[in-house]
Amino acid sequence: MNMYIRSERTEQSVRFVRIYHLIGIFVILSIAGPLHFAYEWSGENFFVSLVAPVNESIWEHLKMVYWPTLLWWVLGYALFRKRSRLSGMRWAQSMAVSIIFGMLVIVLWYYTWAGAIGIEASWVNFSSMISVVIGQLLAMHVYRVTKPRWVYFMPGMIIVVSLAFMSGFFTYYPPSLPMFVSPY
Repeated sequence: MNMYIRSERTEQSVRFVRIYHLIGIFVILSIAGPLHFAYEWSGENFFVSLVAPVNESIWEHLKMVYWPTLLWWVLGYALFRKRSRLSGMRWAQSMAVSIIFGMLVIVLWYYTWAGAIGIEASWVNFSSMISVVIGQLLAMHVYRVTKPRWVYFMPGMIIVVSLAFMSGFFTYYPPSLPMFVSPY
């Protein structure tokens, strides 16, 4: 009977994760849109530049996935961890997957369309938000099937924390690489 209760609790947790992150796709995208203009709207405020794009480079647009996704996952865990019996390590592993793959998809999406196919259009840039959908769906799967392990948790957290610092640093000290150069 104890095994049945544990299994039922796990299913409740997985069900919550599924619903929470499907809703999250829409919330993240709703935050990402205005975030694109936040730096300009703020009068070019330094603190806003750390989380919002300051130009049209690929790197700056990655902030539109990184910060809303991080916020969504951190708030979700803080608000629902006890009630929904969330595994902290599993949650963090899944968050890292969502952020890393969401950002990776944007880079691949852009360079496939612009670099490989030669199409640079507004619809290509806008459609890159499919990265949020892919990141969230992949993270839901990871939460459901992976076991919490330090070997997954630590590299994921190191990457997520590093991206936070890089977000601000590369805004003001960008490397001489194409993804850091604004096309305009």
